[in-house]
Parts: sequence; structure tokens; C-alpha cells
Amino acid sequence: MRDAHHVLHIYNLAAEEAIEQGDLAAGGLFLEFMERGTLEKWIVKMAKERKTFSDRALWTIFDCLARGLVALAYPGKEWRVEESAMDCNEAPRDTLVHFDIDPTNILVGGFGTFGQRNHSIAPIHKIGDLGLGEIFNSRGRRDPERVWYARQSGKAYLYTPEQFTEEWDWHAGAPAADGAPTAGNYRESMNIWQMAWTMYALITLCWPNEKKEPFVYSSKVFDRTVKDATYGGDLMYSGRYDDTDRDLRRLVAQCLYHSPLSRPTLRELEVVIKDKLRSRLDKSEEESRAWAKRFYEEPERRRPAPAPAPAPARERWNMGAHPPNRFGGAARARFGKVFSNESVLDLERIRRRRADEDHRPVIRRQPQPRRFWRD
Repeated sequence: MRDAHHVLHIYNLAAEEAIEQGDLAAGGLFLEFMERGTLEKWIVKMAKERKTFSDRALWTIFDCLARGLVALAYPGKEWRVEESAMDCNEAPRDTLVHFDIDPTNILVGGFGTFGQRNHSIAPIHKIGDLGLGEIFNSRGRRDPERVWYARQSGKAYLYTPEQFTEEWDWHAGAPAADGAPTAGNYRESMNIWQMAWTMYALITLCWPNEKKEPFVYSSKVFDRTVKDATYGGDLMYSGRYDDTDRDLRRLVAQCLYHSPLSRPTLRELEVVIKDKLRSRLDKSEEESRAWAKRFYEEPERRRPAPAPAPAPARERWNMGAHPPNRFGGAARARFGKVFSNESVLDLERIRRRRADEDHRPVIRRQPQPRRFWRD
């Protein structure tokens, strides 16, 4: 994974003469600086503006994430040019499974040329936070202790079918050793599934739910027809996201197939994304560059804080005076002549509250989707 352009770099500065001995003794982790923070920040900004990402921007970000997955699939390869599955003749063997790919762990950098690719339509996006990552090969997938422990790696709403499928109930050891098609098959397809949830968040501007509902979806994945349960069926069936490119929504739904063998491979992803970026999308390249400069360079708009409500006027009268006539003789008989301002106001407040509650309609709030922002 050396010199990978779409994975966050971790620097080893122990050999640098500029680092003092005291700093090395204290220990530290030196990461690449990404000036635009996490992808979650920009999804939140887009959601607050009540807008959506353009198709060309979504395909460009998809291309960055897919190339980052290629670097994770071949962690021992040195990338002198941009990451491409076409440059690898063999299928991935020692794959680095991330377990925690989501918008909070995708870092957004700057515009410019990185490797052989010019990031002018959208800034470069890199996969970070490899703290939970583990390298799995055929030997590791047959280790019962490792595969069972890895079931709980990552966030609960990001658990993949390889972690939550019911096939685990049928095996006491390593499911992959017994020929299970999904459970415990920690491969590059698991990274593809979590990356698809990030694209889901970019399209819907919503977090994925922990309780995922599958939809049976039949589609053509590259040159093969697949019919399997997908967890992105609402992208195709709900009708709420029809403004987004249908090919993009279909590809994300295919990446969210339940079975790892049903999902597209890294090569198939690269071919489809490259063809779409060359085609005519909703915006031209000039319009997309202007939009990217405006969206990523403008500061976030903050809603003005509401003005504080004026304090209610309080009636004042002398201690020992008779209470107001609106309370009638019952209040006088109860409190007598010594009647404080606070008591009168409290009694009036209670009377109004009870009158309001008698005529207040019962309103049942409908559950709202979990969004990236709070009003």
C-alpha cells in the first residue's frame, strides 16, 4: 500500500533528524494532513442547504473510493501510478479488510493532480482510520478464533452480511472452512459493501439504519445476471431518488447484495465508473468545476440564533394588599389580606395551564429518518 494515492498516509518520522528525542520518547502517530476534514462534514453541509450532489460529483467520489479499495486489496503492492485493478494479474490474496468504512473515516483533501488523475471536479477523497483493519487470507478465514472475534469489529450499523448473517448459527467453528457462502468470508467484497453505504449516504443524505431490510433485486452485473437480496432496494423502488443517475443507484444497490459472490468485483467497478465518467452526465465538466469551487470553498452558513423571548410583564402591588378581583372571594378567604405577588402569579399560571390542557389536541409525531443534521 506504499505510495497509494487514495489511502491516508501514515508517516514514520523516527529517522528524521528534525524530530527531537523527547518527542520520540513520548510516542505519536503522524498522519497526512487533509485540509477539508471528513466526508461527513460535507454531507452535513449539503443536507443543511437542502440540496443534493450532482451525478458527476458522485461518480468522481465513487472513483476515488473504488481506487482506495484496490489499494486495500493489494496492501503489499507499491503504486507508482494511480491504483488500478487492471494492473494486477492475480486475484487479491492477502486483503486488508477495513471493518470501518463510513463518512467519518473518509478524508477530503484538496484540488489538483494526484498521480495521473486531475481532481478538479471534486477534491481527492482518501480512506483513513485503519485501526480496525486486519489482513485476511484463506488461512485466516479458517481460523475460528479470528473470524468469530471479527464479527464484532466496527460500528453496529456498518455490520456486513459476512458478520450478521444467520449462517453463523449453523457452524461451531470457522464457517468458511465448512463451505459457508457468506458468513466469515472476509474479503475485498466486504470493503465494497461498506463503501456502498458511504455512497448511499451521499445519495440519500441519511445514515443507514442498524435494522436493514433486504429487497430481492434482479440485475445484470457487468456481463452476468444476478438475482439476490440487496439492502439498497429503496434507491431503486422508493422513487425518492429518481433525480440521481439510475446507473449509479443500480451499481450501489448491486454492491449491497447479501452474497459476496453477487457483488461486483473491483475490476468491474473500475470499468463501469470509467465509462460513466467519459459519458455525458447532468453537468458538463466546466459546470462541475464551478460548482465544486463554490461548494467546497465557501464557508458553512450558520443559522442565526433565535432572539430570546421577552420576559413576561409581572404585576406588582404592595404586600398585604387584597388580591386582584379576578380571583374572587375564594382566593381572599383562603389567603386573607397577607397575599404575596408570587402566590398570585403561581395561582394564575396553574389556572391557565389547566385550561390549556383541557382543550389541547393530542398530536402523535411520526418517526423521522435519521439525518445528518439537527434543526
